[in-house]
Amino acid sequence: MAAGLYVHLPFCERRCGYCDFYVETGKRSLLDRTVDAILREAGREAAAWADRPFDSLFLGGGTPSLLGPERLARLVPGLRASLRFLEGSEVTVEANPESATAELLGALRRAGVDRLSLGVQSFADEDLRTLDRLHDASRARQALSDAREAGFSHLSLDLIYGLPGSGGIAAWQRTLRQAIEIGPDHISCYLLTLEETTPMGRRAARGEISLAGDGPARASYDLARRLLAEAGYEQYEISNWARPGHACRHNLNVWRGGIYLGLGPGAHGYDGAARRANRPDLSGYLAAIESGAAPPREEEPIDRWLRFEERLLLGLRLHEGVSWEEVARLGGDAAAASLRRAAAPFRRRGLLAEDDARLRIAEGGWFVSSALIGELIAGVEQAGACRAHP
Repeated sequence: MAAGLYVHLPFCERRCGYCDFYVETGKRSLLDRTVDAILREAGREAAAWADRPFDSLFLGGGTPSLLGPERLARLVPGLRASLRFLEGSEVTVEANPESATAELLGALRRAGVDRLSLGVQSFADEDLRTLDRLHDASRARQALSDAREAGFSHLSLDLIYGLPGSGGIAAWQRTLRQAIEIGPDHISCYLLTLEETTPMGRRAARGEISLAGDGPARASYDLARRLLAEAGYEQYEISNWARPGHACRHNLNVWRGGIYLGLGPGAHGYDGAARRANRPDLSGYLAAIESGAAPPREEEPIDRWLRFEERLLLGLRLHEGVSWEEVARLGGDAAAASLRRAAAPFRRRGLLAEDDARLRIAEGGWFVSSALIGELIAGVEQAGACRAHP
């Protein structure tokens, strides 16, 4: 079975007001040491993953494009030299428009990167200021043009809807239409949610800003689904659309329950038996790797119930849903029967769909899918069927 490789590069010029990912600011002096450490960590893992070749490499963050052309041109080939990749594997790098220069994009293509994921978020300058982004709409459009000029045929855009103080659904429609006009082969649309620990989250807690309610948020989501479908994009996951054949291979592997290795501070991985997470601590990571030790990390064995629960959490995010065969294999016949009973009232309401082969979210259930999946898992857990399966 092919695996995925995720590399976390936590560097950012500054933290956006809504971001709750592990990032570090003001640490440019550590860029070279971090690249060296990640390559050393890859070398440590090579033997354990020798019989599991990689079909995708995803550099995320943070802002990987902050590494600049020389470091990225060293990192990507270095990872390929240490670990075994299948021919035609997909290589994705996340970038922000302000650091996606023509020089960097050219270096990425020469290093073998074939997929670029740009954090555009909006084509409205007011929205970008609200989100504390460093780029404006003009710079975003220029970065997209430069990416095409550099030869990126696989191009993805991230967009955010449900912003406070924005122009509402009219502004969101303009952003969507501009994204469609540019013509990327992949578009992600995320509803803005705020954790209390983020600057925007604290502002919301003080009543200084308020997010879109369920009604406007659903209207924005439904608009995205309609416009993107009309433009030829297929929705393959709750928040992701792609032209046929251009779904993100790395993310699909994760959502389908595949194995993947995580490198770098804050990276997560799964080897089929346990989940492993490097601690989000850049200093501790560098100290450990440079001393010849493994990075500080947490490990969690995945028992049958956790595996069953995770397959529902991730698999039902996908348009394809989950197969009843896999449900029975992981949870047993009793859990499969409990899941059918838990799904029945939602199926009658048009929120779920099922046949003899698969259970999936129906058209009417996409916007509430997270709550819906939680209800299904709670229904099976309350029945006590899964943990009793040997």
